[in-house]
Amino acid sequence: MTREFCDMLYLMSWNYKNRLTDDKHSYDVEGIRKLSISQGVWTLVFPELEKYADLSAYQNEIVKALTYSIRQSTFQLGIISDLNAAGLRACLLKGAAIAAAYPDPPSRVSADTDILIEPEKEPEVIEFLKARGFSVKPREKNDHHFKAYHPIGGVLEGHVRLYSIPTEKVLLDGASLYSEEWSMENIDGYDIPILGLNDGLIYLTAHYIKHLVNEGGGVRQMLDLLLYIERYKDKLDFERYDRLLKQLRYDKLVDVIKTIGAKYWGFDYPIRYEELAEKLLTDSEEGGIFGYDTDSREGFYKAYCDRRAKAPGTKLMVFIKGERDWKKRLFPSRKMLCAEGFKGAENRALYPYYFILHYIKKFKDRKHQAKVGNKFIDERLDLMKDMEMIT
Repeated sequence: MTREFCDMLYLMSWNYKNRLTDDKHSYDVEGIRKLSISQGVWTLVFPELEKYADLSAYQNEIVKALTYSIRQSTFQLGIISDLNAAGLRACLLKGAAIAAAYPDPPSRVSADTDILIEPEKEPEVIEFLKARGFSVKPREKNDHHFKAYHPIGGVLEGHVRLYSIPTEKVLLDGASLYSEEWSMENIDGYDIPILGLNDGLIYLTAHYIKHLVNEGGGVRQMLDLLLYIERYKDKLDFERYDRLLKQLRYDKLVDVIKTIGAKYWGFDYPIRYEELAEKLLTDSEEGGIFGYDTDSREGFYKAYCDRRAKAPGTKLMVFIKGERDWKKRLFPSRKMLCAEGFKGAENRALYPYYFILHYIKKFKDRKHQAKVGNKFIDERLDLMKDMEMIT
């Protein structure tokens, strides 16, 4: 973990000034800014960093980001309210519902809005959104959400399930996690359905785990979880939560996150796993909020699922039931081949030629990987093993 990342972590805390011991500490502003952007926390870090460094060059950038976020959130909250008024039940996941747990909610910005809908109402929800100016990308057969785009509201993801099938069956052991009725929360003047408080806690935890074992889990997701626990601690069923974490083998991971919260953000938890916390933070720094360093992390999800499930057919299930349709993975479109660098695939007549080249490249890549191994994947698997998520 670099010094800039460490500085960024401390600056994410609103009581950082009370714990600052070195008034002469110098900051690599640009380094902190780049890392903060990669973690989706620049708007959280900026107000604290501004107390110790000249950030006038980035003032307009922050104002623009906050303005766009507020406009986007307000628009989407209106859409969710209207969906429910039309009898199309829609529950807000994360986003503005989590921002309410922050001391300064607008500073917790999100790139998109997620809602949970009733699967049988999906066609009606899509038509409703199209009538409101959204363009909708159809959901693939096994995918658990569709994406809708609006020039003002940005991206809206409509979930028919909370997770993909492999995530449900392998990462979460097929456990029945959710049992509460949706709650109502007044957010910026709109009465919006959200998950029940305990279900919301479980979802936030599972959502972070899903990203962690895909390409990467960011520190904003950790802070989301800890602030949510802090806000609702008098209303949450921790006995149920702790029992579930132990059952799913994620109890040590959450204790590592609590160690991070205690060390860097001032939460009142024991610092139990400092070495593991540093390793997890290094992994977050390298991967960004959702694992932007996807090239080196490609293949980790499958490797993790195989190690966690240890059951015949796991690899086949992950392939067949993955979010991307398996037929499209076996027979990539011309557009997908072009994205891989085979530009000549734009010509329909040349598709068979570049299709063969695509598989020759995959064969060579796998042969090379088998020869040299993937040190990065092995190191990440070791980290998950140290946190007792796998054996």
